[in-house]
This record gives sequence, structure tokens and C-alpha cells, in this order.
Amino acid sequence: MNLQKSSEDFVIADGVVVAYMGNAARVAVPDGVRAIGKCAFFVRKELEEISLPEGLERIEDCAFALCESLKSVVMPQSLKEIGEKAFQYCESLESVRFPGGEISLGNGVFEECVNLKKLSPLKLTAVGTEAFRRCKSLEKVDVEFVKGGISDFCFADCAALKHIMITGCMQSVGGYAFRDCESLESIDVPADSAVIGEGAFCRCISLKNVTLPANIKKIPDFAFCACKSLEKIEIPSGTTVIGKSAFYGCSSLEEVVYGKGGNGCKLRKIEARAFKECGALTSFRAVTGLREICDEAFSGCRKLSEFIADEGLIVIGNSAFSGCVSLKYALLSEGLYVLGQESFAFCINLRCVILPQGLAEIGDRAFGGCSSLETVNIPTTVRKEGKNIFVMSPKVKPVRR
Repeated sequence: MNLQKSSEDFVIADGVVVAYMGNAARVAVPDGVRAIGKCAFFVRKELEEISLPEGLERIEDCAFALCESLKSVVMPQSLKEIGEKAFQYCESLESVRFPGGEISLGNGVFEECVNLKKLSPLKLTAVGTEAFRRCKSLEKVDVEFVKGGISDFCFADCAALKHIMITGCMQSVGGYAFRDCESLESIDVPADSAVIGEGAFCRCISLKNVTLPANIKKIPDFAFCACKSLEKIEIPSGTTVIGKSAFYGCSSLEEVVYGKGGNGCKLRKIEARAFKECGALTSFRAVTGLREICDEAFSGCRKLSEFIADEGLIVIGNSAFSGCVSLKYALLSEGLYVLGQESFAFCINLRCVILPQGLAEIGDRAFGGCSSLETVNIPTTVRKEGKNIFVMSPKVKPVRR
């Protein structure tokens, strides 16, 4: 194999390759070079192979960006840093090998490397946003974190990614980090990770198993939205909030359980649309201490047959259980203060509702369209009754006591 190494083809200043002036397909960077400078090989469309010398410490921003014929890269042991977009749009790049030393990767470093399939284990001190975004052929990632975490959109749109092994001290998972990873089947988020970003696993349609760290305070908005294969989720005991649309459209989700069997569970709020259209969910028990179920939280959960609220629940929001067509009864404990508009609307199999003393407000059409509903007790504590509470519910016989 003939590697071109003519010093006449390189502009080198203070150990930094400032520019490459040649046009060879196979190039060896001279010994003694400590850095590949910004855009040094930018848009070298003829470049197929690059040999990097031991002693190289950094590859700067856009150094090999748009080298559309580059097929593989072997990084030297000495390399510590790869800058932003260094290999962006290298559409023929199939493999990258790291010798195992600690390294920092910049924003978009391998973004749009659509044929990248093989990536040797990484030991990261940092990884930037969109680092591997749209690496559509990447199937497996093995990464150890020395510090830091997975940044926003880091592996987004990696459609072939099936397995990711994460070890070390990963502190966070960024927003939309794995969005649209359509082949990802399982992930264990390390126990040190206290933060998961918005939409982190949104539309991972093959994801079946997730292990969340016990100390995560909030399951964020859209975290697992439209993860259509997810069957079970355990809410960590330290979680206080389930965010907006966190599990919206998880059509195979059958079971929601609580860490430690619910003992010491700190869940206080389920935000809007959190479990909306989870069509396989059959039951839900609100743990003691849950205070608020927000608008449309369980709307459209067509197989939900029972809802039991322990003490502490104060607010059930607008349309919280609307369209739960299999719901037969709802047991609401003392402490409930507000029942929102259309909260149980069109629950066509709902037969019995027990409303607790202390309830002060019932919203408009709260039980509208509940065609099987026969008995509802209206507590004497209710001070505000909305309009048409029982509209299109012909069998209902409200009892005030």
C-alpha cells in the first residue's frame, strides 16, 4: 500500500498541520505533528485513507469534514481531543478505532457519517452535542465515561443502533440524545445519572426494557414518547414528577410499578398527557402522596379498567381520564378538592364513582357521555358545580349526601 508522505504537500507550523496541498488517496501525516489544524483536509474528496502518527494530541474543528471517500480511521494512543465537526459528512467512513485512551469529542464530530458501522470502545472525558447524529448504520456503542454525560442529540437518528453499553461515571443523558433510534431495544441508565433530558428516548419504537436510576427527580417531558414496544416501566422511588407526554403513545405499556413496592415513593405530580393513549395499560394506582394528575394524563387509555387513588390526591385535571372506555369504577380518596372539566368524559363502561367528602369543585361535563354510569354520590362539600356534568349520561342517578 502506497502512502504519500511528502513534506511538500503539508503546511506545518509549530507542530500543527495547517493545510494539506496534495491530492493523494492515501496519506500519512509526518511524525512530529502534534495537531491537525482547522479544516486542514476539508473537502478532500479524493482522500480514502489517512495514517495518523503517534504523538498526535488533537484534531481540530472540521479537519476532515466532507472527505466523502474516507473509509476508515485509526486514532493514535496519544490523541486527547477531536474538535467540532472534525469528520462531519464523511459519508464513506465505515470504521473508527480508538486505542483506549481518554478522549474528548466535540459537537457534531461524526455527524452524518451515514455508513459508520464499527466504533471501538470509547473512554470519554466529554462528548458534544450531535456527536454521532444520523450515523444511520451504527449498530453498537460501548462507552465508558470518566466524567460528564451524553449531550443533546448525541445519538439521535441512529436508526440501526441496537445496543449501547454505558459504564463509568455518566452524570446525565441530554435532551433527545437517542431520539428516533428505531432499533434500540434496551438501555440501563447508570445509577450516577441524576438528570435525563427532554425527549431523550422519544420515538425509540423498538425499546422494550429501561432501567432508570433511583435518584432521578423527574422523568422529563417526552422522555419515552411513542416508544411503542415499551411494556413495563418502574418509577424510581426518588422520582417526584412524571413530565408532560413522558409516555404518550406507548401503546404496548401494560404496567407501571413503583420502586421498592411503592414504599417511600415520592411521586407528587403526573403532568399533562403523561400516559395519554397508552392503549395496553390496564390499571393504575395512585400512590400515597400523589397530589395532582394533570390534564389528559390518562386520556385514551382504552384498556384501563380501574383507577384507585390513595390519600393525598388533591386535583384531577381536565380530561384526565376521558375516553378510558374500559374503566368500570373509580375510587377517589379523601383529600380530593378539584375534579376538572370532562375528567371522566366518554368512559362508556363506567358504572360507579365514589366521590369523597371534601370535594369542592366539579368541572363542566365531568361525566359527560358516560352511558353506563348509574350511581354517583355528590358530597355536600361541593361548592362549585360545572355545566352539564352528566350530559349524555342517561342512566345516572346522582345522590347528594
